[in-house]
Amino acid sequence: MLNCDAFQIGRQKNNSTIGQIKRTVYNILQIESKVRAGGKSVKELNVDGTIA
Repeated sequence: MLNCDAFQIGRQKNNSTIGQIKRTVYNILQIESKVRAGGKSVKELNVDGTIA
């Protein structure tokens, strides 16, 4: 029982860290896309970064 709880806590910590990293990477990509597009919003960009 104790081992199971510790494992669950470990997984939760790991998931939140991965989530934070994913959000950070996403934010960086959004900023880079905006800069490359000269300030256009990400929604106006195609997946490869070209302006739609």
